[in-house]
Amino acid sequence: MIGKVLGNRYEILEKVGSGGMANVYKAKDRMLNRFVAIKVLHSEFKEDEEFIRRFNIESQAAASLSHQNIVQIYDVGEEDGVQYIVMEFLSGRTLKEYIKSKDGGLYWKEALDYSMQICRALEHAHQKHIIHRDIKPQNIMITTDGIIKVMDFGIARAANNNTTKMNSSAIGSAHYLSPEQARGGYTDQRSDIYSLGVVMYELFTGELPFDAEAPVAVAMKHIQEEPIPPSKLNPSISKGIEQVILKAMSKEVRLRYNSAGELLEDLKKLYVDPNAVIMPEKKDEPERPRQGGAEKRRDEDVPRRRKRRKNTSLAAIIAISLALLVALILGLTLLLSSVTGDKKVELSVPDLKGLTVEGAEEELLRLGEDYKGFTVTVEFYENSSAEKDTIISQTPEAETVVSGSQEIKVVVSSGSGLVVLGNYRGESFASIESYLKEKGLEVVREEENSDNFPSGIIVRQEPESGASLLTGETVTLYVSRGSANAIVPNVVGQREADARAAIERAGLTVGEVVREENETYVRGLVYDQGYTAYTKVPEGTKVDIFVSNGSSRGADTADEGGEDTAGQPAASEPAPEAEQPSKPEVVDDPSSIEEMKTTYLGLKLPTDRPRVTIKLVCDGKVIYEKEHNTDGGRADISLKSRGVKNVDIYIDGKLEETREVHFN
Repeated sequence: MIGKVLGNRYEILEKVGSGGMANVYKAKDRMLNRFVAIKVLHSEFKEDEEFIRRFNIESQAAASLSHQNIVQIYDVGEEDGVQYIVMEFLSGRTLKEYIKSKDGGLYWKEALDYSMQICRALEHAHQKHIIHRDIKPQNIMITTDGIIKVMDFGIARAANNNTTKMNSSAIGSAHYLSPEQARGGYTDQRSDIYSLGVVMYELFTGELPFDAEAPVAVAMKHIQEEPIPPSKLNPSISKGIEQVILKAMSKEVRLRYNSAGELLEDLKKLYVDPNAVIMPEKKDEPERPRQGGAEKRRDEDVPRRRKRRKNTSLAAIIAISLALLVALILGLTLLLSSVTGDKKVELSVPDLKGLTVEGAEEELLRLGEDYKGFTVTVEFYENSSAEKDTIISQTPEAETVVSGSQEIKVVVSSGSGLVVLGNYRGESFASIESYLKEKGLEVVREEENSDNFPSGIIVRQEPESGASLLTGETVTLYVSRGSANAIVPNVVGQREADARAAIERAGLTVGEVVREENETYVRGLVYDQGYTAYTKVPEGTKVDIFVSNGSSRGADTADEGGEDTAGQPAASEPAPEAEQPSKPEVVDDPSSIEEMKTTYLGLKLPTDRPRVTIKLVCDGKVIYEKEHNTDGGRADISLKSRGVKNVDIYIDGKLEETREVHFN
């Protein structure tokens, strides 16, 4: 696959992963000039027409999801028998890899944060009637910014017993299967909640609740065994957190959380207070008083127990007799049926294509009593040239002969004009405008100044990435007209008139003029300015200046026409440094400050300790080393340089990562 171009657009660069259904590749989208991830189905699936049909339906349904915690699907295609999905490319690692790097589970607040992000992803998908069915840490990514991204929504449903291989991927899935999935029974959103409960168990303890060598043995444990309470493995887990995990993992579906939103509310409470009461414990009922002495009760209990045994035996005999009687009646009924030729009524499934769901239900009623047990269930909504909200396919197919009542599953058209927007920030306006117009969308161009993007490049967009639009709707693209930043001149020590002129020559305006006594600068000289010299600000920005009224000890005045005192402090002592905002750390020492660019390095901080020391090293030099509180969970460090630099990031002396920083 390396070097192959799919869809005359996606150039395969390298293989980055493999699973039970597909291989994953990093690719270059030639049209939008960006990296994407492409999931290519294994070759053995291409002959299975039913699997391919369901795969396409599920993929297109998943593409309708738009949420920050769900991997965005951009495109679905087929070429020369190769089925593929195009999705956003992420830098990071799987949640499974991260859990393995931690000994004994994650810090409780971090584990809750990740659980809530997964929960939000499920809530969004479930609201659109899309069930994941394969929630596990291997299907969840953590980006370098600590954002959870859930992958492969709905794809698991495309696999069936004929196509799923019992490989390492299947074994991994077995550890997170709900009991009803393990039995092959009906699944709904609560099956995903069970799987999330297992993921939470692993997040907090570092261990799986059930394990065995064979997937079947693991599945049986999900059906039959109760997990070890998480607090037995990690005593620091609060009662409330344990209650939530075990409720999500209830073997009985009715005892679980009914929705991801309901689970999310409890997780939010625990994030604020891990000791919050989630489910009050039931108090034991007081023992009922008994009459008579202990000896008397023991004597009376003997015949009662014997009587109960007799009653139980009698009941068993009656139950067995009734069962035999029922079996005899059924046998006679079948025998008579075979003799008389009496058979169940065979019915032909009606053709519901082209009807709405309501119209299909009315059609079944019109067909009479024989079709009374038939029901219509919507499986998916799919992009189609057919009229919106009409049925485009059904299972079983029309004219299929069935016996008795039947559930007819249908796929409904969502219309032909649905377009899912990508992230166009940093892309050329000309290419994106052409692409969107080909999709039938209207494009509006708005220009704005930008110091980060050259002229003609998209700065932002409305609606944002992931939004679904219909043909004819409008996308607004905000395009850079280039940098309009001005450099603030140094006017400290100048006469007021000269300072005004310098500010205006720089394309700025003079703001407030503050006149106060100053012991260092003579009257009429600027002793401070509102913006630090040589920093960049938008053109027209108002720069305040602070002008000295002289010292109360003398009446020194700056000579507006001469040079005897202009630009010089009144006193012999050096002028104190004016209090300015903190300056960016300089990565290198270029001769021209004007050519340097400032950027911010965002770091996710560990939350298992109150303070950490951050050290940044570039080209063998320590460019930054300071202690930070970890309360906010994040640090933003300002750096100044030019071009592209590799910065080594150390936290408490340990090299966490090397990041490529662009100063543009």
